[in-house]
Amino acid sequence: MKPLKKILGIAVLVALLAATLSACNLFGKDDPTPTPTPNPGGNVQPPKPDQPQDISDATSGLKYKLTGNSYSVVGILSTNTRTDVVVPETYNGLPVDTIGYNAFEGATKIKTLTLGENVTSVGDFAFKGCTALRTINLNKVNSIGNGAFRGCKSLQFVTVSEDNEHYFVEHNVLYNKNKTTLVLYPTSNYEFDNFSIPKSVDTIRGGAFEGEDLQLEIVLIGANVKEVSYNAFIDCKNLKIYYIPDADGKIPAGWNENWHNLSEKEAADNIAAFNGRECTITFDSHGGSEVEAVSQYEKFYISTPETPVREGYRFDGWYLTDSYLTEQKVKFPYQVDGDRTLHAKWVKRCTIKFDTKEGGTEIPDVVQDEGYTVARPADPTRENYRFAGWYLGGSEYNFDSVVSQDLTIEAKWVLQCYLVFDLGYGEESNVYYKTAPKDIGLTVGTDELKKNPSRAGFKFMGWYTEKDGQGTKIEDDKFPYVLEKLETVFYAYWKESFTIVFDADNETAESSDVAVLKGDAIT
Repeated sequence: MKPLKKILGIAVLVALLAATLSACNLFGKDDPTPTPTPNPGGNVQPPKPDQPQDISDATSGLKYKLTGNSYSVVGILSTNTRTDVVVPETYNGLPVDTIGYNAFEGATKIKTLTLGENVTSVGDFAFKGCTALRTINLNKVNSIGNGAFRGCKSLQFVTVSEDNEHYFVEHNVLYNKNKTTLVLYPTSNYEFDNFSIPKSVDTIRGGAFEGEDLQLEIVLIGANVKEVSYNAFIDCKNLKIYYIPDADGKIPAGWNENWHNLSEKEAADNIAAFNGRECTITFDSHGGSEVEAVSQYEKFYISTPETPVREGYRFDGWYLTDSYLTEQKVKFPYQVDGDRTLHAKWVKRCTIKFDTKEGGTEIPDVVQDEGYTVARPADPTRENYRFAGWYLGGSEYNFDSVVSQDLTIEAKWVLQCYLVFDLGYGEESNVYYKTAPKDIGLTVGTDELKKNPSRAGFKFMGWYTEKDGQGTKIEDDKFPYVLEKLETVFYAYWKESFTIVFDADNETAESSDVAVLKGDAIT
């Protein structure tokens, strides 16, 4: 029995060993996990959804991962040295909708980055350490992770699509759509030397202000800001931060206790309560729609206010006084220097209509500022007429003159006339020729007429004003002929002709042929 047990034990061990070797593919059997293979375009075929893998794409220089029915950008190839990078809308026929965690971390060559329209989500630290990144177009992104722009010390310009439903950009500062959360103040934004958080903002997001390289000297956080998130101001060692204290003279209670990461000494030097003067800026729209006044602290900036409207006028900007001197025109953002009223300047708009009369091609109206000239439009056309210029009040319009009121300028037309010579036979018109069109009132000379026509079996008897020789015969003394209407028709008059043959009875007699017209007597 012992040898049998020993043999059975060995058999079991062999079976277990064979199973193990088979699982490890040591017997040369295929691995059941499929390996991505290149497609004809040189890219890698996407892995199965239940086995996502990073896919390197040489065309875009990016790494992708398939998740469900869309792709995420999860990295950038080390061989990608482009300074201008565009994330495509699709990859392998599926949308690219996510920029993954740390996807572009350390990509120090990129200066401009544009996200495709299908990208909706940007992961945490997605662009961390992109130190050369200067411009980014977030397009239609609706979610941005924490620290997405950490270390982007060159970032200056941020844009989003006009129809982005979640974010809004003003003066290169990124806000949520209704401007209640400040998401990002780009490190290299040179728009301001000092910046007051807009009064609509109640939340400053983490990482909104960052770095010793921040191109901003002073920031003022107003009483409207109720929440300042964790590390909202990170490494801002050279930024002077002012806040409006609460009733107890302290930082508002809703701020995160770690809203900055300055040392105790740095905080004492850089953070202080603000006691400056608040000013009121009013807007005199001078007949235009009302614009609400704004308040701002002295030495800080206000953004461009709402543009007023006034019927029949164009808004030409805000001015420090109503004398409207060029040097007094206000440029926004405007730095407040006290209580002030800004004045709207209006320019009268004149509508110039071009009347091309019935049948003329239409010329669109032109709206021009008062005191400026109107460019001459393209000449209109009209069948059977020659365009003879633009007229105002009976005189040709001078396009070098400036406009001061609404005008209607009329097209002048000259009828183009011609003579038609009709052969006069057949049920329909049978035109022999037409003369070249000429202005009404001009003449046609005999040198412009063709020679008389011919017709087998008929003799041409002349041109008449009516068919069959009716009406008046047009003799040479009628020319030069004065053109009086669009079309004047003359008709050829014909008489049938015959040849009469006289045949002698004998060869010695004389014989001759005679041509006669129908109805004529033979003598």
